[in-house]
Amino acid sequence: MSTVSIRLPYDIQNIIGEQKSIEKESRILIATELYREGEISAGKAAELADMPFEDFIEQLKKRKMKIYSMLGISEAMEEEESYPCRAFSLGNPREDGATDLPRLLRRVADELERSHIDPMDILDVTIEQEMTEDGPWWSVSVYWSTEVPAEVP
Repeated sequence: MSTVSIRLPYDIQNIIGEQKSIEKESRILIATELYREGEISAGKAAELADMPFEDFIEQLKKRKMKIYSMLGISEAMEEEESYPCRAFSLGNPREDGATDLPRLLRRVADELERSHIDPMDILDVTIEQEMTEDGPWWSVSVYWSTEVPAEVP
């Protein structure tokens, strides 16, 4: 991967703290902003931030950002209050089994159980593969309905 260098005032190091890496914090900040603006997916943002997908999602939560996963981001933003669907996406950590699809599918099943998502509410499951230098990096997105079904008389 090619890199770009920029010059920053030293005050930035004082603001973020000596114990934190300017490079790491900058990568996270740029990746979260590109994701927030809908320029890149959460998976691509995690890769740019050089962190496991789950850690990136935690960064989004920490920053109180909406997690749109693979939803149509612009559509979801326009309808965020009334959108009748929720989603989550998972990927294996880049350094630890990113190419292990069966492991990822087991993690998705565990998350469905942990979140008490009724299988009858699942609208769609997508599996995506991104080719990296280390081989395929799998991600799975699950979409489910949040609408309460009408009672049948």
